[in-house]
Amino acid sequence: MLKKNKTPIPDSYWLEPDSILAGEYPGAKVEAEARKKIKAFLDSGITYFIDLTEAHEPLEPYDHLLHEEAGNLGILAVHKRMPIMDVSVPTEDFMNEILEAIDEALEQDHKIYIHCWGGVGRTGTVAGCYLVDQGLSGEDALAELSRLRAKTPKKHKSSPETREQEEMIRKWETPEIPQDEALKIANEPLEEALEIISRFNLVLAGSMSDAVLMILTETSEDDLHQSGFSLCQLDDPDLTVMIAFTDMAVARQFAEEHEKNLVIIPAKDYLKV
Repeated sequence: MLKKNKTPIPDSYWLEPDSILAGEYPGAKVEAEARKKIKAFLDSGITYFIDLTEAHEPLEPYDHLLHEEAGNLGILAVHKRMPIMDVSVPTEDFMNEILEAIDEALEQDHKIYIHCWGGVGRTGTVAGCYLVDQGLSGEDALAELSRLRAKTPKKHKSSPETREQEEMIRKWETPEIPQDEALKIANEPLEEALEIISRFNLVLAGSMSDAVLMILTETSEDDLHQSGFSLCQLDDPDLTVMIAFTDMAVARQFAEEHEKNLVIIPAKDYLKV
C-alpha cells in the first residue's frame, strides 16, 4: 500500500485526503505501462473511476485492464463514464449527476479517481464544483485547486483551463432549502439544525449567504456584539433576532451556552439587504 497522502501517479492530487483523487488519464498507449498504472491505483485503494472523457477521444481504453487487475486481487472496481466535451462544461443537471455519483460512491466505501485526459480542464471543473458543494465560495474553490495541484507536473497550468469552466465554478450554487421544510425544524434541537446545514451545504455568512440562523427568543444586542455576531432586523415580527454565523463551531458554542433552539431559513426571504 502507498503511504498516506501519496498519489499513485505523479500527475494527480487528493481532492479529499485518502478518499477522492483527481488527475490525468490513468491509461497508456502501451499495455504494460497501463497495467502498471492501474495496479498503482488499486494499491492505493482506488476502486471507483469517474471517466470524464468521451468515447471517441484518441485514448486507449483501460476499463478492461481495470477489471482484470481488480479481479486478480479479488476486489470490485467500477469504471463509470460521465463524458464532458473537451474544453467545455457540462449542463448544470449533468454536473449534479456527477456530484451525486461521487456521493454515492463514497457512501459505498469506494475511494474515487476523477479524471479526464490531461486532468486539468474538465477534471478541474468537477473538482471545483465539488469544493463549492462542500461549502467553499467559487473563488476559494479555485484557490484551493491551485494549492492542491502545487506539487503536480502540470502545476504551471491553470485548472480548470477555460474562462467558461472557471465561471461555472464561480457561479455554482448549492440547493436552496425550501422554506416549508426549513420551518419544520423551528423547535428542534441544534443538532437537528446542524444536520440540515450539512445536508444542504448551506453557506452561513453575510447578507448574500444561502441561509441564516435565527434565535427564536429574545437575545440581547450586547450578547451578540460581545460574541462577534451581527444583528439584523427581520420582516417577520415574530422572529426577533437573526445571526449570520461565520463559524459553525462558534454557532454551536453560542447555542449551547444560551440554551437556544435554532431555525434555518432561506436568507433572501427574511434578510434586509
